[in-house]
Formats: sequence, structure tokens, C-alpha cells
Amino acid sequence: MLDFESCKKVHAGNGLTREWSYDFPLPDVSYMKVYVSGPGGTPELISSGYRVDAEARRVVYPASADADALPAGWTLTLMRELPLLQPVKLLNQQGRFFADDTEKGLDRGVMMIQQLAEVAGRAITAPVDDSLSAEELAAQVVENHERYEEIAQKHGETLSARDAAQLSASSAVSSADAALAAKASAEMSAEAAEAARDAVLSASSVPPWDASTVYGYPDTVCCVDGHTYRCIGTDVSGAYPPESDMWVRVTVIQQAGTYDMESGGTFGDAAAAFVSGGSF
Repeated sequence: MLDFESCKKVHAGNGLTREWSYDFPLPDVSYMKVYVSGPGGTPELISSGYRVDAEARRVVYPASADADALPAGWTLTLMRELPLLQPVKLLNQQGRFFADDTEKGLDRGVMMIQQLAEVAGRAITAPVDDSLSAEELAAQVVENHERYEEIAQKHGETLSARDAAQLSASSAVSSADAALAAKASAEMSAEAAEAARDAVLSASSVPPWDASTVYGYPDTVCCVDGHTYRCIGTDVSGAYPPESDMWVRVTVIQQAGTYDMESGGTFGDAAAAFVSGGSF
């Protein structure tokens, strides 16, 4: 019987500890794999310098008393890794089998499943209904990651622009000259601001989402929640945009000309809302 799911134990070094426990079953000490990683480093499989005490369920590392203990900031990972083989041979003894041999064979199969599940648990996977290949999924992850960084950057720029505008407005209240200069500047940039506003408003002139339609990047739709969404996937159908990670909300126009910056708008978007008499 095997009623323990884990096949891995991770320990943090402290400059003192030399004996590291593990709580998973280990049929043979040769199945114990020891990985050492430094601060921010990649785990490295070591083949010597440690000792496995299967009876006490512990690993001694470093094995030599003269070697320094694992320093703080370093990590020791103990993992059971069985070769993907079936070594149990059941011989026919007048129709009788030894129960222990049968159970060991079953336990070994479960252990292999556990170690594969441990690897799968650290992997990036697509939704169960997705037909993307591994290459397409990897490309999509990279694309989304790059896009999120861009959104964060634009959001920061927008906040900086908003703070600058608020400071400018405060100065204008106490200085007539500054107010006149701001007015002149606003008049010169009115045309550009109007164009930005029109671009924002045009986002609302998109077709409604249809569950039977197949969408792909850069299709845009509107939903009954009043928001506009852009598709970032391929061959997407039936996925309701507000509830799907295949869609992102791109803009929101609220009453009184209010522009919602949550979806990563630019300074031009904010300016359009401001010129229309709203706030941002």
C-alpha cells in the first residue's frame, strides 16, 4: 500500500544543519536524487558528497565532517526518481502468487505516476479544451508576458501624466499667468486631443459578441456589461469575454465623459476624456 503522495522534500540551508529528513517511501537508496542550488540559481544534481540513511529516512549532506554545512540562502532538494521500468516478474506457481511481490509492483507503478505528476505540476499547461500545440502555447505565453509589461509601463506613464496635470491645475489656480499659458497650450493641442477622444469613442462602435462566431487577434467586440474586449487568442468561440483569459478589456467610456485607465490607456486617451469634460 502507498498512501503518501509526495516524492520530494525541499530544505533551506542555515549554515548548521547536516542531516536532512524525507518522509516519502524509498524502495532503494539509488532512487534518491539530491539537488543543490545557490541563491537565485538553478538546482544542480550532485552524484557524490552525501549519504542516504534509508532506515532513519534522512540524507547526510555534506557527508564529510570537514566540509562546510549548507549556507543560508542555499537550497537542498531531495527527490525520489525511479527508472521507468517494470522489474517485477510474476512466476506461475500452480496458480498462486506472492501478495508482497504483487503489492510491490503496484506500489512501484504509483511511485512513477507520482514523480511524473510532480513534473507536470511545475509545467505550464493549456486549458483542457484548448488545441494549441506546445510551440503555440509557449509563443502565446511569451506574447502575453510582453504585453503585460507594456500595459504596466503605459499605466505608470498615465499615472505620471495625471499627477503632472493635477500639479499644473493647482499652480494655475494661484497664478493667472500660468492659467493663461495653460489655456494657450490647451488650445494648441485641442485638435490632437479631439482626435484622441474620437479614437477612444470609436472603441465603442464595435459589433456585439456572438457565441457562435470564431474570433482571433485582433478582433474586438462589445458585451452587455458596457465594456469593449479584444481577442488575444486564436480560433476562440463560445468563451464569454468578461470571463475568459482569451479576451482583454481595452477601454471603458462611462457617464460624464469619464475614462477608465484600468485597461492600460495612454496619455492621449486620458486627454480625450479630459477635453470632453470628464475626469480620469
